[in-house]
Amino acid sequence: MRVALLATVVSFAPSVLGFGRNCPAREEALIRDQEIYASAAHLNVTLHARSTPPANYKVAFVGDHGLGTNPTGVFNMIKNWGAQAVVSLGDYDYTDNPTAFNTLLTNTLGANFPYFAVIGNHDLAKWYTSGGYRDKMVARLAAFGGTSACTGEYGVNMVCNWNGLTIVLSGVGVTGTNHATYITNSFAANTQNTWKICAWHKNQRLMQIGGKTDETGWSVYDSCRAAGAIIATGHEHSYARSHLMSNFASQTIYSTSNNLVVTPGRTFAFVSGLGGNSIRSWDSTLAAKPWWAAKAASNNGVKYGALLCTFNTGGNPKAASCTWKDTTGAVFDTFTITSTHSYVAKREGEQKPIENPDNDFVEIPLAKATDVASLDTVTRKTTCGPNRLTFPNESQNPTEHRMKFNLSTVLKPGDKILSARLQIMGVAASDKLSAALGRKTAFDAVDEVPLSLTISGSLDKPSSVCSAVSIRSRTTKPVQWVALEDEEGFEGHEVWVSPELKDVVEEVLRENPSSFADGVTLVLKGKTLPTADEGLKALQGKFKELVARAAYAIHEDTGLCVAPTLIMNVKRA
Repeated sequence: MRVALLATVVSFAPSVLGFGRNCPAREEALIRDQEIYASAAHLNVTLHARSTPPANYKVAFVGDHGLGTNPTGVFNMIKNWGAQAVVSLGDYDYTDNPTAFNTLLTNTLGANFPYFAVIGNHDLAKWYTSGGYRDKMVARLAAFGGTSACTGEYGVNMVCNWNGLTIVLSGVGVTGTNHATYITNSFAANTQNTWKICAWHKNQRLMQIGGKTDETGWSVYDSCRAAGAIIATGHEHSYARSHLMSNFASQTIYSTSNNLVVTPGRTFAFVSGLGGNSIRSWDSTLAAKPWWAAKAASNNGVKYGALLCTFNTGGNPKAASCTWKDTTGAVFDTFTITSTHSYVAKREGEQKPIENPDNDFVEIPLAKATDVASLDTVTRKTTCGPNRLTFPNESQNPTEHRMKFNLSTVLKPGDKILSARLQIMGVAASDKLSAALGRKTAFDAVDEVPLSLTISGSLDKPSSVCSAVSIRSRTTKPVQWVALEDEEGFEGHEVWVSPELKDVVEEVLRENPSSFADGVTLVLKGKTLPTADEGLKALQGKFKELVARAAYAIHEDTGLCVAPTLIMNVKRA
């Protein structure tokens, strides 16, 4: 769904930082890591610490899996090919069922198969929970002997040195912070291996051929390019590979040869998102961009599949060959790669380790549960610290959601706000609705129901957002946030990034300066719109109370981990 803005709003160019600065459940998960590692200490495993891959070392790259026959077919294809490792690019099963996905992996690849995974947006709700995706992946890491080869936070900011490959697993655009810094410093500190790989889930709009928007920023792409690291992503359910690039932010092509020589300053990126969930069509304008070397989507008849790369071919540890093929055996891309020597200072495009390349981008999460409340504007009933921010349909009472953000935690007097946006995470279809309709149908159907939202700021003296007292004075120009039918913008389990709120925030601070320290209160109102689709009309008629869209507030399992966040671009004083 594209986002359509009304006349009061400037153009929509979101910048997603992910959720990462206020997540107590994360600390609990880090403690569980140690327990998992200790329980696996007795396993008879071998550390694969070597600077070059073994001869003909086979690694598969794939994301956006799902459950059932489609991902089973992909994983079986990978296993039958003789893969010795898989790099998973996120979005595991789309149903918040870590146990089911882990069982799928065990039944296809095996319990101790080397499996390196990043977090996807559809994994976040069950990432930090006990027994969630993260716990399952950390246990797998321990089972195949990867814990001694990896450091950092699993799937978010982690680096692994495994069989001649240095792999950085990033959560950019989903969760965590300082991703570009982590990538740069990780490769600078790990120079021993022949091959370098960056893996994350999301994309920039121009680095995929479907309907995704800018969700990572360019700094992570060019941090990987500076180190000569291959860039592996998912998210869009298609396949696309770029030519060798000398700059991603400006989309500068260095070479169109299908023998890609990766070196510090030059590399390529690919999207491999056909792991089994769905197959999408390409956007004809994006697919025609000159930097694409290969592509596969429903337009050219692709089925589910993966990128299969063999490292150390022909007796040359610096050579690799790759093929993207689907489960029918159809091949949609074939190319070779040559890697130069390990990371050497002062080579072309080299970047020295830096402390914080994104220090002008700040994330201001809710500080506590009592900083968000929902008010039924008819009954005046207030829910303090709700689990969901619900946007009622025609049969329900209007609701407004109040959120207070303390700017003084990250800003100083004199800092200039260049941009401000609200970031919330959408809720997917309810279990009850899923059970009634079939889970896949329910997720897809509810994600097509359109929304209309409005954001304003409170000019009243800062007080508790949990009060039922009406807000008497609001900012003069409410910002409209609308996604129309069949357009991208309000997908379940996706991060929703609002239009520009700079004027709203600045008006609050100007009219009520105490808001800087006491908190800027944003008011979010919205409604689930009637649908024009006949099938969805019947759905809305049968499940009125369930087909009301919602976003997470204080999550039932992970608390503040995916709570609403104000993200800002700031010029420091």
